[in-house]
Amino acid sequence: FLTKTELVHSSHIINELLEAILAANEGEFELSEVEGDALLLYRKGKPIEAGALVRLCLRMFESFHTQVKLIERDAVCQCGACTTASNLSLKFIAHHGVVQEIKVRQFTKCAGVDMVVAHRLLKNTIASNEYILATSSCLDAAQAPLSEGALAWQRSSDEYPAIGTIHYEYAPLADVRRSIADPPPRISPVTE
Repeated sequence: FLTKTELVHSSHIINELLEAILAANEGEFELSEVEGDALLLYRKGKPIEAGALVRLCLRMFESFHTQVKLIERDAVCQCGACTTASNLSLKFIAHHGVVQEIKVRQFTKCAGVDMVVAHRLLKNTIASNEYILATSSCLDAAQAPLSEGALAWQRSSDEYPAIGTIHYEYAPLADVRRSIADPPPRISPVTE
């Protein structure tokens, strides 16, 4: 999206969508970094319960797609970025492990093998553009199965060089996306 459309508008749209995701986070996770059109969020301490993690992902997903609908509804520009924003998708990768924090001034970067695992999982064999993926280590740490709502959870795994096989569960979000209501109509500042 950023490389195939008008940079000024595409970067503005991505900024709005990332802000919508963070607004729905409600302080559960800390922002480590913005990686192009992705957010790396992390949490230290006790793992979040599996159901709470899924509900958080769904809140972020709804916030993201509500913002997409607002952009689509309110766009007055016909550039490629503005007309194709509704094609954007969102996926979640949830992994639990050990990370090392590297702090430089106000920036904190997470490093370590488990960060590599999380990044590699973005390249997986799931045949969907939008889903929640949780690794076995994440689910073991949360000590609860994933069974939130009407999501259709499936088990899978992928093999990665130098890492090995990573087992995970995932739930496609296409039905959730279709269920997100249109935002209310804008209130006209003009009155009769």
